[in-house]
Amino acid sequence: MNSVLKEKTHLSSREVTELLGITPATLYAYVSRGLIRSEGEPNSRGKRYLAEDIQRLLEKKSLRQAPEQAVARSLDWGLPVLDTALCLIQNGQIYYRGQALSELMANPSFEAVLALLWQTELPDWSQLESDVPALEKHSEKQREPVLCAQRALLNLAEDPRCWDLRPEGVVRSGLAMLALLTRVFCGHHPQSEGLAHTLQAAWAADQPEVAAVLNQALMLSAEHELNISSFSVRCAASAGSQPVQAVLAGLASFSGSRHGGQWARVEALLRECEQADSVADALHSRLRRAESFDGFGHRLYPQGDPRWQALAPVLWRIKGGGKQAEFLNAVIDEVQRLTQQAPNLDFALLALCRLWGWPPQRAQEVFVLGRVVGWVAHLLEEYPLARLIRPRARYIGPLPESVEHADF
Repeated sequence: MNSVLKEKTHLSSREVTELLGITPATLYAYVSRGLIRSEGEPNSRGKRYLAEDIQRLLEKKSLRQAPEQAVARSLDWGLPVLDTALCLIQNGQIYYRGQALSELMANPSFEAVLALLWQTELPDWSQLESDVPALEKHSEKQREPVLCAQRALLNLAEDPRCWDLRPEGVVRSGLAMLALLTRVFCGHHPQSEGLAHTLQAAWAADQPEVAAVLNQALMLSAEHELNISSFSVRCAASAGSQPVQAVLAGLASFSGSRHGGQWARVEALLRECEQADSVADALHSRLRRAESFDGFGHRLYPQGDPRWQALAPVLWRIKGGGKQAEFLNAVIDEVQRLTQQAPNLDFALLALCRLWGWPPQRAQEVFVLGRVVGWVAHLLEEYPLARLIRPRARYIGPLPESVEHADF
């Protein structure tokens, strides 16, 4: 902040014109347009101007001259407002702790990504089996996996050990959450072979090749920088909430239709395409109605979501010959012809479910299980900082009478 603005709440017209590099006539225009608020000078016929308005205009000017600062200060997509060593998104690629996600995909274990992000050893799931509450697997007709996860985690939150905020305590809570949610979603405690094999054994027991696909889907879902659910988790942690409570906050954000709840909108688009006379007819109608193509495009990846690019070859290699694959490819081709948008991770997870004939909500279950690893990694970063995340809001409502009705 400018040294003059640090010391004053109001400025004279001369100070304002000098700081902004404008003429008195421009200053009057700014006031008339509501860009700068003025007050009567005490014991004088002159006017004074609110320093915070001048600061805001100086910041706007600075941001126009330095776009990187604009990114850092905006709250609309992708803004580096926190330091992290977890995930880098750069040039259309994703890196976990400096390692390219495309290279990590060759690793046979989702648990290895967990160990990398948490900076811990590979988990021994058997050690946790007695610590995790026994809960029934939710019904396949249940349409809200997040609600099931939240109900289950509320039971775990009562464990006093969850208040251990040391790194080893957070890791223990994180593993307990993953084990519990695996039980909720598939009815089994994680096996020694890993979480992906556990899901495969429950969901496709006679198709062992599915384990590799699920393993990669979990890896791709694990971490994605400061998305809204991860930010929610960090905010809760900064307030001193214990890990389970913080993850519950993340799940609340994750459930929204613009984030982890996107699967339902993608499924609705695909069903619309199935019920129409043709895929093209359904998509053309959407375009005429100015409706979005859910599951396509991502603002961070103008050239295409690398998570779809990583999972698609695996999906097509194993299940690329059936009618469902033909249908999905028809949808992809037509959307890309109309909008040049490629599928994103939400579409990839729905495609996984459709190719194996699973209920569509399993897309969100896989996403949740993967993303819990990222959320816990953010907790491990946030707790040692011992600071409260508390941004300020810029007030735009009616001013107090002394300011609102002041003459120019």
